[in-house]
Amino acid sequence: MKNKSIISLCAVFAFLVLIFTCPNKQAHGEAIRYMVSTVLNEKLDDDMESNPLGVLGTMFMSKVLDEVVDSRLKVNNYFIFSTGELNFKGKTRTVSFGILGNVYTMGENDLRKNINDEEE
Repeated sequence: MKNKSIISLCAVFAFLVLIFTCPNKQAHGEAIRYMVSTVLNEKLDDDMESNPLGVLGTMFMSKVLDEVVDSRLKVNNYFIFSTGELNFKGKTRTVSFGILGNVYTMGENDLRKNINDEEE
């Protein structure tokens, strides 16, 4: 009997920790901005050799990225975890997953592939 109550207490405690550490929209937005800006900066660095005005592109993309994430990011809160979705060109894609105060975004390789697919 004592073991069951200890297990129940631990389960309730774990559930409460998951609820109180579930990432919000701001956390998802920050993680997405960081990941996308990292990939875009790499791409712009590669393009800098052929286009020295890439610095202006970086500043412009930073502003556009903020606007897109703020306006198109939808976070679904499932109490113990959350997911972030972006709607782009009529398609909704899950781009982030949050649990225990951390947000995990789609891989940088997937984003690079999506960027290259859009250019073609």
